[in-house]
Amino acid sequence: MAVIWSKKSVANLKKIWNFYTFNLNTIYGANNIVKGIKKTGAALNPNFLHQSEAYLATNQYRAIYKHFKIVYTVRNNDIHILQIFDSRQLPLKIK
Repeated sequence: MAVIWSKKSVANLKKIWNFYTFNLNTIYGANNIVKGIKKTGAALNPNFLHQSEAYLATNQYRAIYKHFKIVYTVRNNDIHILQIFDSRQLPLKIK
């Protein structure tokens, strides 16, 4: 089993890190958030699937770390992380 991060999910991690670093002026917080998301992704198990939701495509699931949703799918016993996003209503208002 391997955890494979898509280009989009890596770009999402960079956006999250940049937001915490430049908008909230906390490199320590940015590093902790990204590290927590990566740990959550690495801990995913193809034998234990998280919740599937109506807005997700067939065979897509979501895991949560704090207020970030990690959307993933399982293919050939590998975890493919597709996207990560902030699930708060308006994250741009946070300061």
